[in-house]
Amino acid sequence: MKKLMSLVFISLIYLGVLQTNTIASSMTQQEAFIERFYQNILGRSADIGGMNTWLEVIQSQSAAKVALGFFQSQEFVNLGLSNEQYVDILYQTLFNRQADSGGREIWLNQLISGVGKLEVLYGFLNAQEFQNLADSFGVISIRPEDQLNYSPYGTTGVEGYVNRFYTLVLNRTPDQVGFYDWVSQLNSGTKAGGDIAKGFFGSQEYLQRGLDNSTFLDICYRAFFNREADDGGKNDWLSQIDSGATVDDILNGFIGSQEFYNLMESFGLNNIVAPLSVYVKDSMNNLGFYESDGTPHSVVISNDNTKAFIPNGSKGFLILDITTPNNPTKIVEYDTEGFVMTMILSPDNTKAYVLDTMKGVMVFDVSNPSSPSLLGRYYEENFNSYAFVVSNDDSKLYLVGGNYGLAVIDVSNSTNPSLIGKYNVVNYAEGIKISNNDSKLYITDTSGFNIVDLSTPTPTLLSNYANAGGHLFDISSDETKAFVKGTNGLWILDISNSNSPSLFSSYQIDNSYGINNIKLSNDETMLYYTDSGLVYLDISNLNLPTYVGKYSQMGGVFAFEISDDKTKAYAIVNGDNFAILDIYNQSFENEIGSYSLDGQARDIILSQDKTKVYISNHFAGYNILDVSNINSISEVFSQDTDGYATKILISNDNSKMYIADSTNGLLIFDITNLSSPTLINKYNTGGDVASIKLSKDNTKIFIANSNYSLGESDFLIVNIEDTYNPSIIGSYATQGRTLDLVLSIDESKVILADNDNGIISLDITNPASPQLLGSYDTEGNATKIVLSKNGSKAYVVDRNSLLVFDVSNLENMTLLGEYKATGYGVINSVSLSFDEKKAYISDTSNGLIVLDIADSSNIKLIKTYIPYSGYDHLIFDDEQKAFVLNYNKLSVLDMTLDSFFKLKDFGVYNINLDIDTRDNTPLTIDVQLDRNDIISLGNYSQNINYIGQDITIPISSILGQVGQTKITINVSTPEKTKTKTVYFNVAP
Repeated sequence: MKKLMSLVFISLIYLGVLQTNTIASSMTQQEAFIERFYQNILGRSADIGGMNTWLEVIQSQSAAKVALGFFQSQEFVNLGLSNEQYVDILYQTLFNRQADSGGREIWLNQLISGVGKLEVLYGFLNAQEFQNLADSFGVISIRPEDQLNYSPYGTTGVEGYVNRFYTLVLNRTPDQVGFYDWVSQLNSGTKAGGDIAKGFFGSQEYLQRGLDNSTFLDICYRAFFNREADDGGKNDWLSQIDSGATVDDILNGFIGSQEFYNLMESFGLNNIVAPLSVYVKDSMNNLGFYESDGTPHSVVISNDNTKAFIPNGSKGFLILDITTPNNPTKIVEYDTEGFVMTMILSPDNTKAYVLDTMKGVMVFDVSNPSSPSLLGRYYEENFNSYAFVVSNDDSKLYLVGGNYGLAVIDVSNSTNPSLIGKYNVVNYAEGIKISNNDSKLYITDTSGFNIVDLSTPTPTLLSNYANAGGHLFDISSDETKAFVKGTNGLWILDISNSNSPSLFSSYQIDNSYGINNIKLSNDETMLYYTDSGLVYLDISNLNLPTYVGKYSQMGGVFAFEISDDKTKAYAIVNGDNFAILDIYNQSFENEIGSYSLDGQARDIILSQDKTKVYISNHFAGYNILDVSNINSISEVFSQDTDGYATKILISNDNSKMYIADSTNGLLIFDITNLSSPTLINKYNTGGDVASIKLSKDNTKIFIANSNYSLGESDFLIVNIEDTYNPSIIGSYATQGRTLDLVLSIDESKVILADNDNGIISLDITNPASPQLLGSYDTEGNATKIVLSKNGSKAYVVDRNSLLVFDVSNLENMTLLGEYKATGYGVINSVSLSFDEKKAYISDTSNGLIVLDIADSSNIKLIKTYIPYSGYDHLIFDDEQKAFVLNYNKLSVLDMTLDSFFKLKDFGVYNINLDIDTRDNTPLTIDVQLDRNDIISLGNYSQNINYIGQDITIPISSILGQVGQTKITINVSTPEKTKTKTVYFNVAP
């Protein structure tokens, strides 16, 4: 019977029968308001006890608090109402009317789509109609603190903490961008709990409220103590204000109290003050440095590795003593009164041959380096050369670089060099080398790589290999291989047959124009070349050169020589300085797995079960690798797509693979059998497919269709429900070249990264007709883009910068911050950590870089994994390991070590600490050595007041002592300590 009566009441409510006219006229306004709730919500009259309880609530708090109590009561929940009945009761009770059809449909659609009933209830409580109803009964409708138990942004943890200050201090709900900015700063430690509080009270928005001191203190009690002010405490604060206490003094008092500490703990926070962060910076590579006052172009190292000879432009040439790598010193600077472009040494190092553009070919006696003496010279008007070589018997010089082809000078009499002849066997040449027996010359000119026969009095051309050049190249000691710059990277030529050179293998890179100097190590297991820095390749397998690392910390490396033991590079850096670089100490994080690829890896994704990786491998197609054991990675399948594979995606059910191929368009594969994928379709998009994204339901694919023809479609939406017959649904022409894209959370919007126009946002609610929303010209080359989880921020790769945008309003996207790669770095990809406090970027020059992005306006470098650069990376969920694509190698990195350095048993190194805390915070630094027989500790500042500078700790490896060791660095503020451990492997 009771259940039947409930159903009757529900029906009456649903029909709108129970109105205010059923409430006794003898009731007060407040009683009448509460009686309406009993009748409309619970379907019964109020009991005396309940009425008195709710009267106390409505008198001390608000009508919204009463409504929350009724709608969340067990009695109401037990009624088991449908969504329709729930919405009708809200209209009847809170708006005092029946639902209009349009409004009712909106609320019902929200409930059906997953919006919670509590969220809908707050929608009614915050409406003007509820305000009007409450006013008519003389009660307060809703207070800011009533919002604390509900927020779409969260009511607990960091989100709840930030929400309470919006609610209590600013008296409003949060805006999305501002909210997540505060949250990220609190999460990252950029701001602490007290800092956040002060930020709200110090904001222009709060100050414009113009509140008096009493109201200010009321808000402080609610915000910091979660209660109303007690008279004694409030009067004490007012007395302090009257005595001259500032707002900051009052806030510090609240922040320093136990009550506020307890409140912080209730939100899972304990950082009242700003936390301390310490990073170890990888900056130990520079052994020695000499700043030249000229324009050095190259460097020659003496046979005994004790002296460096440097052509120094208008300053003549320079000889340095490099016996102590940490301290290169000048022996002499000789002014030729001309302009020295290059120089070489005789085989016995007693003579130097100098090419001076104004004085010709000069021969110097350098047997006493401190006092070079001019022996003789050969000069001819307009006779210039930029490269030359001396014969092994030290009797002839062979010069190239002018319009004369090849010139030969007799230097058998050093005091009287003479021209033997000029031979038109090569064009305008760049580089030259001579064979071991002086029978051949190897020359690179504008036409390619040339081999010249010297066995007869008149040099003759034996062969030419087209398009192979480079200013400096190298030849293997057995003269069977030549290492030269090719059209698409490094070429290894087979020159065992001098009459018919052929391509043996290659190492492909995008910017082959940057390759200039190419040199082999003495044992010919390593190859080095310069682009923006110094790149190292492992060539122990000539069929498969493998990227090892890159040095780029000091900017561009223009010329270099490698020490015999492969531990040092003697280099000209930044155009005008000489540096000795430690290329042994590489900051190698433990590489716990690797796999050599035969292409140029561009993109990598991990299977759902985390046992396979799929790699788009550019000109070599794609690879599927088994990574279930990362210490022993194996190939499942690979295939050449006969094009250039750039991006790769897998369907939700793991049955399809989609590849963006800049030559063939969109490729669709059936991968139900991973050991034998089959091509389903090759869909020609009419452009160069640069990137692709799948819809959540896998029925559509969105394509960045980089097109070089203006007016052509650069963005496509393709229906792939029938993978055998894809069809274009819609398109948009950006008038540029779209290289990447990202979808909004609901897939109704898209942001394009356009190489020519920056970022472009489109409304794709109607896929057949994308509409422009907004754009932002980055004034660079936008190439990659990722979106934050909440869709409010976009992280855009713009050549050598990472840009962070506020995209909460796609019609007015705004730049929040920028990180610029150092030196000549070019960023290829970006990803975000799970908590979105860090960004990982792959930089061709600087490696895999970890950035602190908690504060978008102040992005900080955390760490650089220098040897590991390339196109893409994939960070494991636990962020302790990473897959990194290094052109033709997949590396698996252990990222758990603070720092791990390889050192030689000589020299002084600096450990640089990047410390982040408040300025003027007292810091204590304590360094403990694990073994003082391997490493000694230099002087460093142990007690300082932090003012934002890096801290340097000098260490010295001890000559003759080898082994593994570590140092422990403790950095302390008065409140806390951070410990960092740096590991070393010292080798002879």
